Amino acid sequence: MLYLNLLEKYRKLLNPEFQLLEKKIIENQKDFGDFLLVYTNFFKSDFPKNNSPYKMGPNFEGLSGITHFNFIDTYRKINILENDLIEIPIGQKKLSIQIEMLIYLKIWECDYFIKKLYQIARLLNGESYDWNFKISYDNYDKTATGTRHKILREHIRDKFKTHLPELFNAFKESYITQLRNAIAHSQYYLQNDVIGLNNYDEKSKFCKLRSLSFKDWSKIFHITQVIYNEYLLFIDRINNFYISESEKSTNGIQFIIDDDSYYKEYHLKYITRSRRWQWLD
Repeated sequence: MLYLNLLEKYRKLLNPEFQLLEKKIIENQKDFGDFLLVYTNFFKSDFPKNNSPYKMGPNFEGLSGITHFNFIDTYRKINILENDLIEIPIGQKKLSIQIEMLIYLKIWECDYFIKKLYQIARLLNGESYDWNFKISYDNYDKTATGTRHKILREHIRDKFKTHLPELFNAFKESYITQLRNAIAHSQYYLQNDVIGLNNYDEKSKFCKLRSLSFKDWSKIFHITQVIYNEYLLFIDRINNFYISESEKSTNGIQFIIDDDSYYKEYHLKYITRSRRWQWLD
């Protein structure tokens, strides 16, 4: 169950961080159009053949992200109460927690969400757009950027630490690899007001939790929700910024494809009537 008072508590903490993230990316990105590449989701693909490998649009990962958003948005509209002092029956609470666990996975396992956060973290640190980003499904794919948990921890969370310490802490408190694995593999149980984790392993540095209380879970879930909400608002603000900049020039926004030995400048123009970005070159 979501509670307005807890959402507001964490929103007050994290909204300034996302506002600062917006400012720092505009300042730190290598090229002015780099973040627009993130928003419009540029990617490389050999399909269809005999065409440029550089594409823009949601792709299948984007369609997946939209599907998950619709589920999450429906849940949060009909499962929200004024404050966490309101008592609900234990059976309803347990059912709600298991639905929230599904949402937890839909956020932290979403390729589209991870990819955009990864590129955002790079731009924040003055790095260029990564045209060869790839999520690995095992530890043996040497061509991949990394597994989901490694990308989230090392390439996203840790890159926020210097610039945005509160956002770094929020990621650390909410994205817990052991908890993610326990949910994904059904290695947990609900008893009284406790979530027991069956994947506890005292020898593993990532599996030190034996259990967490429902209150602990509520904090983790609310921080996750606020990160997700603020991320979506942040993405929209950046898009509006570029729309405003695009209207100042007939050529729109210049962007650069700088990928290994390929380098070329192009332009994107926002088409108001269709409410979309168009590749002009």
